[in-house]
Amino acid sequence: MAGPRAHHPSKEAWEEKKAVIREMYLRKNCTCAQVQEYLEQHHFHVNTRQIKNKLSEWEFERKKTRAEQYLAMLYVADSFAAEGYDVIFNVPKRDGREDYTTRKIRKECDRIRKKRDGDGTLSDPRTLEEAENILSEADIRWRRTSGPDIARRFRQPISVSQESSPQTTNLDVTGTTASNYTCSQAHSNSDTAATDLATCLPVDSADHQARLASCGLGPRQRSSHRQHKLNANRWIEPYYKRCFEGPVSKAAFERHRRRAMQVLESILKQDNQYIFPALAEIVMIFGSNQRTSELTEFLSDSCTVIDSCPGLRGSFTYDAPFRYALAFSENNLDRMREYGAHLTRSMVEVRQIWGEDHPNFLVNANFCAWHAMHNRDYHIAIPLLRRCLPICERVMGPSSLVTINCLVITSRAHAEIRNHVWARNCLEIAMTRLDDQRQDLKQFRLVMLHRLGELNLETGEYQTTEMQFWKVLQDRTEICGMDAGATWSTAQSLYELFCATGREDHAEELMDYMRSRLDWERDRPWYVETGEKDKPPPETPWWWPYGAEEEWGPDRLSGFSHSRNNLT
Repeated sequence: MAGPRAHHPSKEAWEEKKAVIREMYLRKNCTCAQVQEYLEQHHFHVNTRQIKNKLSEWEFERKKTRAEQYLAMLYVADSFAAEGYDVIFNVPKRDGREDYTTRKIRKECDRIRKKRDGDGTLSDPRTLEEAENILSEADIRWRRTSGPDIARRFRQPISVSQESSPQTTNLDVTGTTASNYTCSQAHSNSDTAATDLATCLPVDSADHQARLASCGLGPRQRSSHRQHKLNANRWIEPYYKRCFEGPVSKAAFERHRRRAMQVLESILKQDNQYIFPALAEIVMIFGSNQRTSELTEFLSDSCTVIDSCPGLRGSFTYDAPFRYALAFSENNLDRMREYGAHLTRSMVEVRQIWGEDHPNFLVNANFCAWHAMHNRDYHIAIPLLRRCLPICERVMGPSSLVTINCLVITSRAHAEIRNHVWARNCLEIAMTRLDDQRQDLKQFRLVMLHRLGELNLETGEYQTTEMQFWKVLQDRTEICGMDAGATWSTAQSLYELFCATGREDHAEELMDYMRSRLDWERDRPWYVETGEKDKPPPETPWWWPYGAEEEWGPDRLSGFSHSRNNLT
C-alpha cells in the first residue's frame, strides 16, 4: 500500500526552510530522513526525494565524495608521485572544505575496488585529463606538499595515454593564481626536465610492452609503470648528466641534486619496481667509466635519504643493499663485509614483499651472489645466479642491463673455479646483447672484451687473445688517455701475453714505448706554452701491428684507425 502523497510546497516556502535544512544537513550532518522528520514535526510535509532534489539545486550535496572522484584523485596523485611529489586534495564537505591525504584516498580506493569487483560497474579514468575534468566538475582542488621549493608555482595537466612515453610527456609548471590549490585546465609545454635519460630503463620497448600485456595490465597500470620508470630515472638524472653530458654549474647541480633526493624519498614510499635496477645500473655504468667519486657521492646522498625515512634506517630491505654498494664504491672491504653479511636477510625480505619474479629481488640476488663470490662461497653464488638468470631474461628482458650484469657475474664466478669454457660462453652472450650505440656503455664493453681476452689466454687461444687486447688498448688510449690506469692494465696484459708466447723482447719494447709515449704527451703542453719547437713523438717498434709506419696522433695510438676495421 502506498504511503501518504507528498505535498508540493511553493518556491517561497522552500526558501523559508533553506536555512534550517542547511544547518541540519551540512553543519549537524543529519541524514535526509532526519531532516524530513524534523520538517514533518513543523507541519512541512515533503518526502526524502524532494529534499534530495533541493539539496542538489542548492548545491548542498557535498557530504559524500563519490567513488569516481576518489579514483580520479588517486590517478592525479600517482601522476604527482611520478614527479617526486606528495599531494593534498581539498574536497567540498558539508558546509566547508576538508583536506584529503593520498594515504586516505588510496585506502578508500582499495575499498571501492573490492566492492567493484563484484559488479564491474565503475572504471578508473583512462587519462589524466579525464581525471582532472572529474575533479574540476566537483570543485576538488589539489596542491603539492613536498618537492622542489618553487613557491606559487603549480602543476598543470600531463597528457598520459597508453601510447605516450616519458620522452613525449608534456609537463608545464606555471604560476597561475595566488591560491595554494589548482584544478584548472591549461596548455602543456615541453619540459626538458621530464625527458627520459639516455641511460638505463628503456620505457616503451616492444618486449617490455609485451610483458605488460601478458600480465593483463590495462592502460592505467601501464601508465603507472611508465611513471615509476621515469621517476627512477629522475632520481639518478643529475649525477648521470654531470658525468656524460658536459659540465654543470655547481649551483645548478645542487638544485637538481636536492630534487633528485626528494624524488628518492617519494619512491621509497611507493611500490616502485625500478629502484634497485636503477641502483645496479648506475653502479655498473659509473664504475666502468672510472667515475668512482661521483658514484660515491650519489650513493652517500641516497643513504642519507634512507636514514631520514622513518622505519628505513638500518633496515635490511633498503639500507643493506645501498650501504653495501657505497662500501663497494669506496673500496672499503671492512664495510663490505659488514653490510654483505646482511644481504641474505635483505634478499629474504625483498622476496617476501615482492616475490622472486620482481626486479628488486633479482638485483638483490645479484648483490648476494657477488658478495658470496668475494667470500669464495662459489657453492652459494653459482646456484643462485643459475636460478635467477632465466627469471631475469623473462622479467627484465634479455638485453636488460640487469640481465647482462647477471651474465657477467656468472662468468666471473665460473672463471674463479677455472671453468673457463662456461665463463667465456656467458661473457660472449652478454657482449652480443649489449647496446653498441650507447656511449656510456662503451667502457663497460671494453671491460668485458678485456676479460674475454684473459679467458681466451687461459685456454691457449693466443691469436684471438692478442687481437682482443690490441682492440682494448686502442680504444682505451682513445677514450681514457695514455695516463689512465685502464690503459696501462691492458698494456700489462699484452706484456704477459708476449712473455707467455716467447716474445720477451717484444714485451720489453712495448712497455718502453708506452713509457716514452706517455712522457712525450706530458711534455707537449710545455712546448705549446713556451713556444719551443715540439719534439717528434717516439717511433713505434718495427713489429707494431696494423700500419706501424704511421705516426701516432696526439690522442690515440698510431695505425689503430686501420686496425679498428681489421679487429672489429
